[in-house]
Amino acid sequence: MGDTALMLLGFWPFTMPALLWWGLAASAPIIIHLWNRRRYHEVTWAAMEFLISAMRKNSRRIRIEHLILLLIRTLILLLFAAALANPILSLFASLGGVLGGGGDTHYVLVMDGSYSMQATGESGDTRFSIAQRLANEIVENGAQGDGFTLVLMGAPPTPVIAEPAFDPRDVVEEITNLRSRDTGAALAPTLAEVEKIVQQAAQANTRLKETRICFFTDLELRTWKEVDSAEARAQLGRLADKASLVMVDVGTDSRQNLTISHLSQSGTLIATGQSVEFTASVQNYGGDDQANTLEFLVDGQRTQRTSINVPAGDSISVQHYHRFEVGGEHEVEVRLGDDGLSVDNHRWLSVPVREAIRVLCISGKPGAAKNVAFALNPSDSSRARIQVDTDVESALVERDLYQYDCLFLCNVGRVGRDEVNVLREYVQAGGGVAFFLGDLVQADSYNQEFANDSTEASLFPVLLGDLAEGEFVLQTAGRHPVNEAFATVPGSGLFTIPSFRYLRMTPRNNETVRRIFNFDNGDPALVEMQVGKGHCLVFATAASMTSIDSTATPAMPWTALPTVKDFVSLIQEMLPILVGGRESGRNVFVGEPLAGALPGTVASDPLSLETPNDRTERVRLEVKGQDSRWTYDATWYSGVYRATYPQPQDRAEVFAVNIDSRESDPARFDRDLLPSQFQSEFTSDGAEVPTLPTSKTQPFFRYLLMGVFGLLLCETLLAWKFGHSTAR
Repeated sequence: MGDTALMLLGFWPFTMPALLWWGLAASAPIIIHLWNRRRYHEVTWAAMEFLISAMRKNSRRIRIEHLILLLIRTLILLLFAAALANPILSLFASLGGVLGGGGDTHYVLVMDGSYSMQATGESGDTRFSIAQRLANEIVENGAQGDGFTLVLMGAPPTPVIAEPAFDPRDVVEEITNLRSRDTGAALAPTLAEVEKIVQQAAQANTRLKETRICFFTDLELRTWKEVDSAEARAQLGRLADKASLVMVDVGTDSRQNLTISHLSQSGTLIATGQSVEFTASVQNYGGDDQANTLEFLVDGQRTQRTSINVPAGDSISVQHYHRFEVGGEHEVEVRLGDDGLSVDNHRWLSVPVREAIRVLCISGKPGAAKNVAFALNPSDSSRARIQVDTDVESALVERDLYQYDCLFLCNVGRVGRDEVNVLREYVQAGGGVAFFLGDLVQADSYNQEFANDSTEASLFPVLLGDLAEGEFVLQTAGRHPVNEAFATVPGSGLFTIPSFRYLRMTPRNNETVRRIFNFDNGDPALVEMQVGKGHCLVFATAASMTSIDSTATPAMPWTALPTVKDFVSLIQEMLPILVGGRESGRNVFVGEPLAGALPGTVASDPLSLETPNDRTERVRLEVKGQDSRWTYDATWYSGVYRATYPQPQDRAEVFAVNIDSRESDPARFDRDLLPSQFQSEFTSDGAEVPTLPTSKTQPFFRYLLMGVFGLLLCETLLAWKFGHSTAR
């Protein structure tokens, strides 16, 4: 009997067989029936003799009626337990073997979420919407009891349903609500995620005997060329040992596409009244010349519209000039006319515009910073684009440094722990600091205080050594934005006017410290290092003639460089590097995080972040050191993100998030080169319909529940009828 029951359960499987234990409750009516039949002590009673003789006439009928009621009550409990266990009944058993039907198949639905899937065809449907429709067909036609997991193939991949779900309505809802992202797709990490899901599902759901992995993709070459790698083939081999692989191709062989591949601006220091050049590059990935229109928009208002013609397989550049009359946060957009893939027809720039660039110069001795201040603002005008304040070294801890875009420290004798902490926080938040050394500089103080910092948090890029004396001239040291302007001018005064004294410098970390200039003996003269979002530069000699060698007769200055005109150019070339950190991270690619910082610990309220998909996120500020910082990493869609800081800041920052245009190339992977592990292939543009055969089953538990309610009604009517007839 036990073997027969097991065979029955194997023939008629259940989604949740553990709930069959509730069937033991069916023994309750039987136990009650047997309990009522236990022996009683008989006492002869004259009046009862008459009743007993009357009942003997109907005893057979009463026994049958009781057995009928017992059977119905037992069957009610058995059917209810079976309904809870959700039995599976296939209507098309012949089709069930094709994909492991019968309710014991685990489907892993892998949806390509790269932005090439947003391309539309002749029907007007996107490739992604076609993939959603086909995936929903599989779910809706699946056998009752089949499990479904869902993975969005992206960079990185996202498990949307990580554990098998058994309610088709929930799975269809998740697929329908799924959105592709404005990123590419990473094949190897996706296969690793699928492999993990398959392993976990096999351990947690032993009833699911077969696994079917279905890839819905347009077979874009940039994504699928990874399939030829040793890593991907090894992953596919392991998956093929545990599952069958199906490729559903929703792409087309169209090779026509225009994309805006690049948008840039001239310079990083944008101030009001300044004309800025914007350059947009348009790439044609198609095999034919393509005509279109290109628009420039500033703060949502169109400022230029140009007709363009892009040669096949080539690119063109278009320039646009704009003058910002008002300071603050601005956004620039470049837009192409519509084509089959609209997501790559836009590109944005975040352009913060200052009323003026503010610089603080710290003098270690009178006059030490006057040449730097003159180079920054020769007219000393209060309306100049660069405004300079000069102060003594105590201002480092007394002033609010965050109101300045960068600092120049000239011949500052020593630094203390407080100054080091303030400067490090300032630079990590995006500020810039330039050190010019001199006769007051105490090398031991610098080395000791800055050496106490860890290598990761260190602000000062060098260790200071002994004093070098002689006659030295500058030479360029590799390519760097600061020296590019002088590299083609060998007769520049920077390379002919000598320095007579400098402090030898040893870079603390050769991997992150970049040399800009060397002295002609090979020693570093000017070095640069990025610290957080900001930059630090150190010049080995002085910035003025006030640093002198008093032992010489007559006294000799450390350097004559501040006397040449190119010294002004040198300071002007250093300035973009120093102030550029404030705007770093304003223009990023999709998937890269956004971040910001506020001076002071004002992290009581979150900031509001408006996203391109018309959502407003609340982002928490976290206190780190002397700052309040925030990070947001869900930048899956291109466009403009606007961060509004809480009171009392009352300011906003604009971030531009752009696509990686390499995904715009419509070149496809050849299906004939797919690995042999893919057992089946379906295409949406061919004769074969890309749907998978399944064994359609009925929701049988509903019929069992209907039977339970019917038996309850029947039991009530029969109990009333039998009781009424017995009473008569």
